[in-house]
Amino acid sequence: MNTFTFQSPILLNLLLVIPCIVLWYLKRGPQVRSAKILFPTLKPAIIGNSSHSPFFIFFLLRLLTLFLIIVALARPVRLKPVVENIPEKQVAIVLAIDVSKSMLAEDLKPNRLLALKAIASNFIDKRPKDLIGLTIYAGDSFTQCPLTNDHSLLKSLLYDASSEWLADGTAIGMGLASAVNRLKESGTEGKVIVLMTDGENNAGTIDPFKAAELAQKYKIKLYTIGIGTEGMAPFPIYDNHGQKEYYNVPVSIDEPLLKSIAQRTNGNYFRAKSNKDLEAIYQKIDILQSSKPQVKSYLSLEDWHLPFTVAAFGLLLTEIVLKYTLLRSFT
Repeated sequence: MNTFTFQSPILLNLLLVIPCIVLWYLKRGPQVRSAKILFPTLKPAIIGNSSHSPFFIFFLLRLLTLFLIIVALARPVRLKPVVENIPEKQVAIVLAIDVSKSMLAEDLKPNRLLALKAIASNFIDKRPKDLIGLTIYAGDSFTQCPLTNDHSLLKSLLYDASSEWLADGTAIGMGLASAVNRLKESGTEGKVIVLMTDGENNAGTIDPFKAAELAQKYKIKLYTIGIGTEGMAPFPIYDNHGQKEYYNVPVSIDEPLLKSIAQRTNGNYFRAKSNKDLEAIYQKIDILQSSKPQVKSYLSLEDWHLPFTVAAFGLLLTEIVLKYTLLRSFT
C-alpha cells in the first residue's frame, strides 16, 4: 500500500500564511473597487467587484504557486513497499572426514564411519547448487574428490572412502590443510569446511592451529564435529577364524582443540554422540550456511518534490503569458 509523507514536515507550517493572505484580500478587496492596488511584484492593476477580474486571477495564480512551493520545500515522498528476491548464492564446501581405524567403533550405528557417510550423503542432496569436495585423512591426508557439482560422483567416492591407502593415526592438521588448499582459490561467495573426527591430533606434520590460521586467511569458515559417545565405545576385532569380538575402548576427543580452531574462523564446534545427534548437526550446518533464495521486503522512498516544483513554475509561466497576451489591456 502506497502512502505519502514529508521529509521536512515542519515546513508545512508555512501554509498558515495562505489564510492570512486570503483574509487580507477579502478585507481590502471591497475598498479598492476600481482603484489601483499595489501587489508585491505585480504592476498596478484595476480591480472591480467581480471575482473574475484580472487582479483576482493573478491573485489566485500566485496563491496556488505559493502553496505548491511550500509543499515542494517540505519534500513530499511516497512510501512504496518493495519485495526483492535475493538470488541463490553458491557455496563451496569441503567435507574433511577422519577415516582412521577408530572410526569403526560401533557407538554410532552401524559404526561411526558408515553413519557419517549416510548422513553426509543426505546433506549433499540438500545442496544441489553448491560445489562440494571431499578430503579424507588418518595418519596422512588425501583429496578423495575435488570441488564438483557432480554430486552423484561425489557420493560414490564418499562411500568408497577408507583408510586403506593411508597410515593409521589422526592427522587433523593435515586433513584441515588439504581442505583449505582445495578452497582457497574458489571464487564462490561462501567457503566452508566441515571437519569430522573421533580422536586427537597424533600424526602428521602440520599443526592444526597453523591450518586454522590458513583457513582464516582465506576467509574459510570451519565447522568441527567430534564423533563418539561418552566414556567407552564398543570396537570390533576379528580373530583368526573371522569371528567378530568386541572390546570397549576409551573415547578420547580433543574438544578444546576442535572448539578453538573452529572459533578462529567464526565457525562452531558440535558433538555427535549418536546418529540422531549427527543428523541434527548436519541440519544445523545446512541452515547456518543457507544458500537458498531469500525474499527481502522494505519501503522505498520516491521523491515527489519535483512535480510540485514544476507545477509552481508552470503557474508562474501562465501568469506571465496571460499578463502579456489575453489580459494585457488590463495591466
